[in-house]
Amino acid sequence: MDAKKMYISSFRIGVTTFSVCLCLVIFLFLSTGSRAQNGKTDGSSEKETCDPLLFEEHNVRLIPHPLLKMSTFYDDYVFLVDKSRQQLILFRYDGNYHRIKTYECTTGSNPGNKQEIGDMRTPEGVYFFTAVREKSKLISQYGRNEAEQFGIRAFDTNYPNEFDRILKKNGDDIWLHATDNPERINQPFGTKGCIVINNDDIEEISQFITLNQTPIIIVEQLEYFPQSTLQLEFSGILEFINNWRTSWEQRDFDKYETAYSSEFYGNNKNLQKWLLYKKGQLQYYDRVNISISNMRIFKVDEYYYIQYYQLFRSESYKDEGIKQLYIINEDGALKIISEKWTATDLQTSAR
Repeated sequence: MDAKKMYISSFRIGVTTFSVCLCLVIFLFLSTGSRAQNGKTDGSSEKETCDPLLFEEHNVRLIPHPLLKMSTFYDDYVFLVDKSRQQLILFRYDGNYHRIKTYECTTGSNPGNKQEIGDMRTPEGVYFFTAVREKSKLISQYGRNEAEQFGIRAFDTNYPNEFDRILKKNGDDIWLHATDNPERINQPFGTKGCIVINNDDIEEISQFITLNQTPIIIVEQLEYFPQSTLQLEFSGILEFINNWRTSWEQRDFDKYETAYSSEFYGNNKNLQKWLLYKKGQLQYYDRVNISISNMRIFKVDEYYYIQYYQLFRSESYKDEGIKQLYIINEDGALKIISEKWTATDLQTSAR
């Protein structure tokens, strides 16, 4: 009888132990799943797991919203800066989008979009690398001690761009540069407005930068969508551009001028002067044909940046080159707020 009681007692203890272990396993599994859903798992940083490109949603790959349309005609590469996560992300486009690598960075110490010189903010928008400054040049410009803050290399950007100038934003020298102090990258939001990465990383990414071609798009926080969603937005932009182009080809000036914002400024002309100039051009052309190709469209909170190759043909005149547009949503309608033309031949007239 005592042996039987001991057996039963041992059996109960075994069942209880098994139950406790099973509950512990279930708890650990559920808690790990919960952390994974929140973008946090043991052994990986929040910055890694927060990136939506690490997974597919319903077997559909997600694409960063700024990359509305790309073209390999200009450059295969684009850099995105996510200020909220302090990340610089390199993408390549070959008909599909490929995230090449994510780099840790640090940006302006004050939150928000840059407005004026000295506000310690990093601007948000579509920019391009315009110049490179090697270590020797930085030392000659700033002295050896001060040049240490820029590391081995710095890339200038075109901030303020055409859109920024319309909003009367000022300040300059917004660079992507390195640092000789590796610990600086571990201090988020620690610059006067530049984007700073370490020396090894700027050495690595330099091969992917073509001056005046490679964009760097800076946003507060990257959002990701299926390509089908971005395609709908792209179709709306394309329809607007085609209607505007067609109105010029058909010499429908009343329709043509409705495509412009009242705040327009481009080619050193405000809206009134621009429309007067364009209306005067109509008398020179009986037939006009405008073809557009190699379009790329980037989207940030305040505007769309559009760039494409244009061929202009009439009976008496022809030219070709790069057209750049800044388009905003004004009272629920798309409007051109800035326009720039760069001819690829000897002709320099704006079209």
